[in-house]
Amino acid sequence: MRSAIEIGDFNAATDDLNDFHTIGIPHEMEPTVAVLMGRLAEGLGRKEDALAAYRTAADSWDRPAAAQGRLRETVLRYQLGDLKRDAVISELESLDHDLARRTRPRSKRSKIPGASVTPRTAAIATPFYVHAQRQWRRARIRR
Repeated sequence: MRSAIEIGDFNAATDDLNDFHTIGIPHEMEPTVAVLMGRLAEGLGRKEDALAAYRTAADSWDRPAAAQGRLRETVLRYQLGDLKRDAVISELESLDHDLARRTRPRSKRSKIPGASVTPRTAAIATPFYVHAQRQWRRARIRR
């Protein structure tokens, strides 16, 4: 299912999902499948279904799937206009902070603010920071 979604073959992904529903989704795979269901729904243009699936994953016990669900929900909500750039930046920073706290030992954590940002989060957040910086400069020039 994941590979079908990655290449944009949503018909094959839908068939795989139907197979999952037929045989049953094992409990340990439910959060991961929720993220995949969200990606599938998003690819098919069903944004509200995608948000619901991402929220399900974000509220799960599986930390990697929860992080993916939260990240994808944040980006989709921004695309739909539900979140402003500042809220997206804040959400991405808190997500990254949570991930860093859970995955890095205390002795390896940096004391420098922002040093814990993972490369993937930094790549996603960069356009938001650039836009915010431009707006700040424009506001400063207008004074």
